Amino acid sequence: MKKFCKSGKILTNVFTVTLLLLNSVFVIAQVQISSQKYRSKGVKAELIEVVSVAEKKIISLAEIMPVKHYDWRPGQGIRSVSEVYMHIAGTNYWLPIMLGYLPPEEIPISDDFNTIIEYEKITDKDTVINILEGSFKHLKKIIKQIPDARLDERMDIFETPGTVRSFLIFATTHIHEHLGQSIAYARINGVIPPWSRQNTDSKQN
Repeated sequence: MKKFCKSGKILTNVFTVTLLLLNSVFVIAQVQISSQKYRSKGVKAELIEVVSVAEKKIISLAEIMPVKHYDWRPGQGIRSVSEVYMHIAGTNYWLPIMLGYLPPEEIPISDDFNTIIEYEKITDKDTVINILEGSFKHLKKIIKQIPDARLDERMDIFETPGTVRSFLIFATTHIHEHLGQSIAYARINGVIPPWSRQNTDSKQN
């Protein structure tokens, strides 16, 4: 009887260990399957996706913001609603120039930052929206065109050592910085961002 009990304990232990091993194998297999489902598209494709998310939100804000608020600014010397939109558009054209990609001939942006300041004077709502859309199309086209071999290329980013890759990341985060600013402008003026409105409506329903 003692031998049987001892053998039973051994079998139980073996069974337990076997279950643990099988569970570990299952977890590892699941992780491998999950990793196989997601394959990185490469930094350029991923940056374009991030830019597209910001683009959609910025354009929707520009569309929903009433014309009467386009000249609103939070204080003297601070960009107005329309100036922020045009600043985004201007830098979408201006930053690629540092990589050797010029904007279309009809776009009055050069490597001189003052051309952006001049660009910000455009206030007509429909014109601002059209320019924004064109600028995002241009920026994404440039990101896609840049050879992968250039991503590790060294360059100065406003007197800070970096690479073409880090410069593209900067260009992307710059857009999101002003997206946040535009959201704040909208909220202060009683305008609910379209995506927030959708979330609120779904909760109420």
